[in-house]
Amino acid sequence: SFNSMCFKLAVAGVDDSVRIYSNDENSLVTLLKHGAQKSIMSIAWRKFSSSCIVVGCQNGFLLWTIDPNSNITRPLSQAVQYRHENHFPVTSLEFNHNGTLLATASINDSSILIWDIDKNVSVPLRRTSIPYLSLQWSFDGAFMFTSTVGNIFRIWDTQTWKSERWTIANGNIQSFQWS
Repeated sequence: SFNSMCFKLAVAGVDDSVRIYSNDENSLVTLLKHGAQKSIMSIAWRKFSSSCIVVGCQNGFLLWTIDPNSNITRPLSQAVQYRHENHFPVTSLEFNHNGTLLATASINDSSILIWDIDKNVSVPLRRTSIPYLSLQWSFDGAFMFTSTVGNIFRIWDTQTWKSERWTIANGNIQSFQWS
């Protein structure tokens, strides 16, 4: 049943905070708030982790590591801020299928960045002259979908980092989902 599973749910508010809810009856709502965490646009949990979350916002993204055994509502640990040249605000971010790489998109950058956050290193994927808006890894991590602010999207092979360019006939890409 749903209640027999323990889950955490992160919710961003217009007050520039992230609240983490859990169905564990002994758990308190955790509040994540930081001065650099303004205009939140995306949130992603690190795969296979209930204590590592990234928050994309106006100033780049913040990496939060939360003590899973903490029983206080405001964690004592500070977030680590990541910012790269013109790659902000971060409009979309997601970890790959095993949590080793983080991909980020920014409405002000024509590159997708692939981060190894454990080493604080990023590599740009450059393929278009207009900015990227959103991205999503396939379930097995073999591919990544990226969309621009226009009508162009790409499917990336994550082994070679080569991509196929596709377009929609009219308008902009609003949403997408892997089957």
